[in-house]
Amino acid sequence: MTREREPQGFEKLSRLQKVIMVALMDSKYVAMKRRKFNAWVYEELFQETSPSTRASLSRSLRSLEERGYIVRLEGCYRLNNDMNSGAIAMAALLQIDLAKKIEEHAAASV
Repeated sequence: MTREREPQGFEKLSRLQKVIMVALMDSKYVAMKRRKFNAWVYEELFQETSPSTRASLSRSLRSLEERGYIVRLEGCYRLNNDMNSGAIAMAALLQIDLAKKIEEHAAASV
């Protein structure tokens, strides 16, 4: 069984970066202040707060900012809504890809 490759644009994003972008499609997470959002990531994804998890999250967020996918605005992280960044389109594609994987996993589990 060969593994299907993700579309080219996804390859350079880590799993954490993908989760961050998909989360920022939800207004609940967009409304969170940065510290609260970071706490959510530690709690839900890492289940711990340690120097290595803080560094990992910091690197992921910094990389997404450098690529122009997310911006800091009014104390919160937001997807960059500049059409040239492609952030919203990328996040939507990630969300579709995630939904497909969940469906495939559920079908394989039955």
